[in-house]
Amino acid sequence: MRKALKSWAVSACAVCFCAVGAAQSASPASPKTVAEKLGHAADARLLVIEAEDLGMAHSVDKASFEALKKG
Repeated sequence: MRKALKSWAVSACAVCFCAVGAAQSASPASPKTVAEKLGHAADARLLVIEAEDLGMAHSVDKASFEALKKG
């Protein structure tokens, strides 16, 4: 059982290394930053707001909309 598990683990690692190598060779020389992908300059600072709690409670809604209004 151990020999089979060890063999499987070695095979899985080999597949992972091959996949990583293929992904790296397929990537462009200078990949775009997230900011560039969103249409901004490469060095732009972006703020990502996660509003998953919006709609859960009146107090959360009130605070979220107040923050948006005040910038």
